[in-house]
Amino acid sequence: MRQSAVNRFNAAPDNKGQYENAVKLVADKEGKYAFKQIEGIMPNGDKALIIWRNLSNDLASDNAALDAFFTKHRLDPKDNEFDIMFVNGDNNLENLRKDSERWKVNLIEIEFGKRMFEGA
Repeated sequence: MRQSAVNRFNAAPDNKGQYENAVKLVADKEGKYAFKQIEGIMPNGDKALIIWRNLSNDLASDNAALDAFFTKHRLDPKDNEFDIMFVNGDNNLENLRKDSERWKVNLIEIEFGKRMFEGA
């Protein structure tokens, strides 16, 4: 298992972004957006990536920051392709999946709820 320290950023408009209201992230120790990545292997052998982020009341801004973080920090799929990703909060990461990638995104809150009551 590999994990990153919490990384904090502020967002700035990205006029060259792939969609309207895209942002680029600027590292800032006091930044509004915080992300933590954890990479590991699931019991079935699938490579997993967990992205935990802080959330505000502005889902569109939170997701724009997540998209920028994921795009900037995504690993080369040839080197380390993930099978499954877990992210907290509603997101649109699957829209960023390239044709050569096969990962699936699960919401942490839903997965936690399912597993919490397994066998109950």
